[in-house]
Amino acid sequence: MLYILLGIIVLCALLCLAELIVRVWEKAEQTARRAAAHTAVRLEPKAARAVRSIRLPDREAVKNIYSISDQFADHFREVMSS
Repeated sequence: MLYILLGIIVLCALLCLAELIVRVWEKAEQTARRAAAHTAVRLEPKAARAVRSIRLPDREAVKNIYSISDQFADHFREVMSS
């Protein structure tokens, strides 16, 4: 009986410790997010220039990707049917 009671107490202590670790972890993440948001606000003009410099792929490159996937699907069907 004493061992069962001791086991329950140890289990509760471990659960409390896990809860404490999770709370500390979440607080550290919130602090990191706030710092990142504060930094992003200050660096917004540079970030805006970087976003404008990103270009979308041309249609031919996208069409080639789809044709490669179609070729693979056809070959896969042939292999599975044989």
